[in-house]
Amino acid sequence: TIRSNDAIEYFQKKFSKLHDAHSRSFFAFIACERWLGFRMDTIMAVFTAIVSFAAVIMNDKDMIRIDPGVLGLTLSLLLQLSMLFQYMIRQVSVRHIHTDIVYN
Repeated sequence: TIRSNDAIEYFQKKFSKLHDAHSRSFFAFIACERWLGFRMDTIMAVFTAIVSFAAVIMNDKDMIRIDPGVLGLTLSLLLQLSMLFQYMIRQVSVRHIHTDIVYN
């Protein structure tokens, strides 16, 4: 056993080394996931703003006649689809990372 062989210090050092290695990789994973989420949120916010302003400008200049109810429905569906897209991309990246883990 560990105590009878006086190996407590050895296993404590080994545990600390392995725990530090795990914490480094987990922190990198969390940082990359947050970076990806922020970038996707930014892209979707810009896309939603462009679509909203374009619809209002086109409606004001009589380029396209858009019913306000249809425009509201379109924007709400755009937000739902953007959230679904973000969730899908995050799940795919998490699945990819978890299936490509190599143990030393």
